[in-house]
Amino acid sequence: MTAFVAAIAAPGREAVSPASLAAALGAPACLPHWQSAVGDGCFSVAIIGAGSARTPGPLRADDGAATLVIGRPLSSACGTDETEQLHAADATTRRRLLHSARGTFCLVRHTRGDAVELAADKLAALPLLYGHHEGVWYASNSLRALVAACPPLAQHGDLAGQAQLAALGFNLGERTAYARVR
Repeated sequence: MTAFVAAIAAPGREAVSPASLAAALGAPACLPHWQSAVGDGCFSVAIIGAGSARTPGPLRADDGAATLVIGRPLSSACGTDETEQLHAADATTRRRLLHSARGTFCLVRHTRGDAVELAADKLAALPLLYGHHEGVWYASNSLRALVAACPPLAQHGDLAGQAQLAALGFNLGERTAYARVR
């Protein structure tokens, strides 16, 4: 399984170091990681088990957008990997491609306009969790890594989420044990 954690800093915010993201994953500092300037913001990523990542790092476009795809978004028509098409497509085409894609994947995209797009496969076989703190968006497929990357996200518990976790062993829908993590 591939685990990742990404941090997207808004313009004027200090970038999160990829080495600190690698530490949040409990990995050595030599772990593959990337940092990319996008507009006035910064996109930082650390990945464990990068064999499942379809790219050696976030794909970068001429307009400054950066896209990270973990897993394999497959075209429902012919079973081809749509990673490059998802990165290059405009927003409407990307939504159409994501809606028709099968396979297990999650996508994190940061554009020059400092917009953040998050997407996961229809069954959320690869979970995608996210939180926002002081102008930085954090995304991960591991709750432990997400809270380690940004401890303030775990400061406020979600009582209903904790009850679900205790009773069922998992959370329903977008809820987690933390109020600031979805």
